Amino acid sequence: MVFDMLEPKKIPSNIIQKSAVCDYLNTAGVNYMVIENLPNHTLEEIIKLIGIADHALLRVALMQDELGIILAILPQDYLLDIGLLSKQLNRELQPLDNELLNKMYSEVNIDCYPPLPEFLSLPCVIESDILNLEDVYFKPGVSNELICMKRSAFMEFQQQSKRYNFGIAISHLPHLNNPEGGVSVSIKQLTPLRIKKRVEQTIELPAVPVIASKILKLRFDPNATSKDLAQVIEKDPSLSAQLMSWASSPYYGYSGKLSSIECAIVKVLGFDLVMNLALGIVLGRSMHVPVQGPLGLSEYWRFSICTAALVETLVNLMPIQHRPIPGIAYLAGLLHNFGILLLAQVFPPHYQLLNRYVLANPHINLTTIENYVLGVGHDQIGAWLMKAWHLPPEVIAAAKFHHHEEYTSEYAVYSNIVLLATRLLKTHGIGDAEDSTIPLPLLEFLHLTEEEAHQALDYVISQREDLFLLASQIVPS
Repeated sequence: MVFDMLEPKKIPSNIIQKSAVCDYLNTAGVNYMVIENLPNHTLEEIIKLIGIADHALLRVALMQDELGIILAILPQDYLLDIGLLSKQLNRELQPLDNELLNKMYSEVNIDCYPPLPEFLSLPCVIESDILNLEDVYFKPGVSNELICMKRSAFMEFQQQSKRYNFGIAISHLPHLNNPEGGVSVSIKQLTPLRIKKRVEQTIELPAVPVIASKILKLRFDPNATSKDLAQVIEKDPSLSAQLMSWASSPYYGYSGKLSSIECAIVKVLGFDLVMNLALGIVLGRSMHVPVQGPLGLSEYWRFSICTAALVETLVNLMPIQHRPIPGIAYLAGLLHNFGILLLAQVFPPHYQLLNRYVLANPHINLTTIENYVLGVGHDQIGAWLMKAWHLPPEVIAAAKFHHHEEYTSEYAVYSNIVLLATRLLKTHGIGDAEDSTIPLPLLEFLHLTEEEAHQALDYVISQREDLFLLASQIVPS
């Protein structure tokens, strides 16, 4: 079944607020309750205090194809399976990208659409499992309020909505692989074992860039000097320009004049930082990756640069006798998500599919989605490539285990400090960490206090705009 194309009706700015939705509900004569955040408490904190379960919270996803836009309504703790929905509707649905969504929201001064299809003049599908709820909760278009009503009353507004099972409870995902739907036969057949074999054979991978090989040789040369490193970098004009721009950026606070790469190394950045930064840039540049999208180069480098900066700051707060090698730790932070770039380079259909699922399910962490769609995560894929490229074992460990707080080994300090950095950044909406909780054993392992961890985070966040600017200089224009 397909829907006719319907455009969202034009609603004047500032009227999709609580009053507009409430007026609509009042006109319909339905009983409902408004829950607002209290002073010094966010709405999320109120939800936890009241004890509202995630499956009773409803969310909206906007999907589209050449036939138009539809509204999909499902519980907050469900993954929207694009393949299942597309198959049931006999359509080729895609989630709206964030840029278009933000534009649509800004036009009517909201931050989400309420799950009221007739109010919005949009065709709608609703997850059938909602029929099992007693009460439902949803945002009326603004983030600091919730509407609560009986499920029977809510369904009165869904009489034209089509009911399907197209969502999967997040708690079930670890036990499933995407069984059907929009995933092509070739994607289904590409098992984790085949991915690993394909990476290890490196048939379709670019060779380690020549400059990267030379930088790696300098790493193991105890007699290497700043002049030696500068001579390698200067052979790549683009890399030279990027590093000179970094050395002159407000983040590093150097106000003098820099005449050469060697000068930038000696006076501003330092040998280790330049070596590892140059290595990360060159390796990342060897992959052909789309710039935009939730897994595109822009987001990748913003997250990587912030992670590396926070790792560097955390390392400096650790007791000297327990610190990892600073340069290696920085590189581990820079390259911890390298598997995403590899996925885009060697497995474009899988990469594109992941982007679609991440767009449709922004509240679900990337690792969970990867394991459902592919059966393997970017952490494992990145580690396979780094091993094939003979990168330092510390960096490989960080790539492979930065989502595993229980990991212990000779190189666990590198994966654990990256894990700490990514979870701290999650509190500011940066990156793909599963959550923002900081386990006490992790801090004890790293010989850091919670106060020191947040002190490091506050410093990096205060420099966020400068770091984002540095990241943008790496991304091709």
